[in-house]
Amino acid sequence: MSDLKLYIIDGYMWIHRAYHASIRAGLTNSSGEPTGAVHVFTTSLLKLIREKQPDLLCVAMEGGGKTFRHELSGEYKANRTPPTDDFTIQRLRIEQILMAMNIPILRAAGYEADDIIGTVAKYAQKDRVVTYICSKDKDMLQLVDTYIKVFIAKTDEYFGVNDVVKKVGVLPSQFVDCLALMGDSSDNVLGVPGIGIKTAAKLINKYGTLENLLDHIDELKPKRATALREHEHRLALNKKLVTIDSKVDIDIDYYDYVLDENGYDKEELLKIFTELEFNQLVVQMEVEE
Repeated sequence: MSDLKLYIIDGYMWIHRAYHASIRAGLTNSSGEPTGAVHVFTTSLLKLIREKQPDLLCVAMEGGGKTFRHELSGEYKANRTPPTDDFTIQRLRIEQILMAMNIPILRAAGYEADDIIGTVAKYAQKDRVVTYICSKDKDMLQLVDTYIKVFIAKTDEYFGVNDVVKKVGVLPSQFVDCLALMGDSSDNVLGVPGIGIKTAAKLINKYGTLENLLDHIDELKPKRATALREHEHRLALNKKLVTIDSKVDIDIDYYDYVLDENGYDKEELLKIFTELEFNQLVVQMEVEE
């Protein structure tokens, strides 16, 4: 199975990217339904399929509601604002399009898209299926391994093990330790003040792990040692919060992920594109008929 290419799209991240890329234009159809994010997402998806020709393709989404990380910390993602109505409307439209294209949407209650991605990628790695994680989320770098790469569609960049080392200064397996030290403002995970990626990488390279670093605090310069002691109580929790769970209990079947353009429900797609007034996509579908 090593000749297969599996692409996993970080669905929520892609939708957010599409939403913010289109929000200024404020595109709607004639009935007033917002359409900008749907158009950006759909054209990006079709471009990925056309240019990368994945054998297997799926989209990971949030499971909805609180996750195990919220149970660990009441502060986790407390800085996030609820999605707007126009975002939710467009997310549901995107899911309609994915279903019409027979592209599986994977989610599990209590887990984030990251955990679904990690679980599928690690499962595929055992079968030597090369997996490309389509996401700009830096947390994904911890998953990179021999058969797992991160792909950033916007810049057409791939990140393997050596690329991660060049980018963040540590091995992918050590990146969670760096994240625990530096924190993650987007998820409201508070790190140690004064420690960014360069300092975190330097410390982890020297001591190997977060735990070993904490065992050798006395070797650090006084200012750094003091900062670590003052925030040591949160570092073990931080590591749990930023570590992707790659053992989510979900059914994984490669046959479900096979990308087959002949399996598209073209009648349904044409209906959706017509309703959204995606005229160019309508014409494209009619020509392909």
